[in-house]
Order: sequence, then C-alpha cells, then structure tokens
Amino acid sequence: MNLSEDYVARVSKQFENHDMTVQAMFGLAAGILTDICYGRAADKVLGRAKAFEVANVAWVMIGEYTTKLMSERLGILKVENFDNLKKIITAAYTAWMLPLNILEDTQDIFLYECLSCPFPAYGIGKFDVKTDDRTCRVWQAMTPAWLVGIIKEAGFADSYEPEIYSAICRGDSCCKVAVKKKVERKPDWQSMASGLE
Repeated sequence: MNLSEDYVARVSKQFENHDMTVQAMFGLAAGILTDICYGRAADKVLGRAKAFEVANVAWVMIGEYTTKLMSERLGILKVENFDNLKKIITAAYTAWMLPLNILEDTQDIFLYECLSCPFPAYGIGKFDVKTDDRTCRVWQAMTPAWLVGIIKEAGFADSYEPEIYSAICRGDSCCKVAVKKKVERKPDWQSMASGLE
C-alpha cells in the first residue's frame, strides 16, 4: 500500500473544505472508544485476567503493524539498527498525535516523555473512564505491549525491551517510557494482570 495514495487521501479529495483536523480527532476518538468498549466487553465475557491477555496480544499485533506502516512512511526498507527503530517509534507517536520530549538517546536507551495523550483526554473526558481505574491501568500496560510489537517486527526483540515509568491516565503529568537494551528476565503477565483486579 502506498501511504501517499491511501484511502483517506483518495476519499478526502471528494469533499470540499473538509477539515482534516476534525476528522483526525474523530478518528482518534472512535479508535479510543472502540478500545474501551472491547475492553469492557472482554472483561464481562472472558473475565479480567483473560481479557488482559487478549488486550496484550492485540496491542503487540498493533505494534507489529505500526512498524510496517512507519517503515514504509519513512522509506526504511529494513530496520538495520537502533537508530532506525527510534525513528519508527518517534514517527508512530507522531502519527497518534502524541508529542514527545526526548530525555536520553543513546545506543543503550531511548528515554522519552509523552506530554499529552488522547486516550485519557477522550476516555476520561467523554467515555466514562475514571483516572486510575481498570481501563487506565490496562492502557498503561498496553504501551509496553505496543512497543514490544514494534520492537519485535523491527527484528530487535532479542536486544531491546520497553518499560513504562509513569502514565497520564494514572494521574501522572506525563507518560515516561524507555526502550532500552534488554536485561535477561521474563515478564510475569499473570502477576501484571492480577494487579489490575
């Protein structure tokens, strides 16, 4: 798919004076509402632990596709180094309209703050999500899941891993996130899910 000739670009030519900012905001809100509704429905049907597992798998997949889309957008045919991976991550945040403040950028760590986020802005503001409720705790956990997918698809799953230190949806002033050289350990998804009860 050529992103310069994608559906939005093609269809938006059919509308005069179409406000793309309003459309982008609606698209973000619709995506966030879908995430909230699927999460709540999965909790009811599957139970919280299984629903968390499903959300994790889904966000890893979203991350994998994010790498494909951003690589194409950036003209990166093969992600050959950590610098390429950082460009993909930065472009992905930009595509989600998430402004970043880069705190540290070396070959060992890419540490940044996300200064605002549409998930709590729409979820808490419009869709009955409460600060630090289960939906927000799942969102905080899905940031690393999304980055795991990006890292995996880029071919760096053996070398780098994500970590989240703070989250706007949990009441923090920013989302502080790192992608850093991997240390030998396995994530304990079951204990993470049990903390969401």
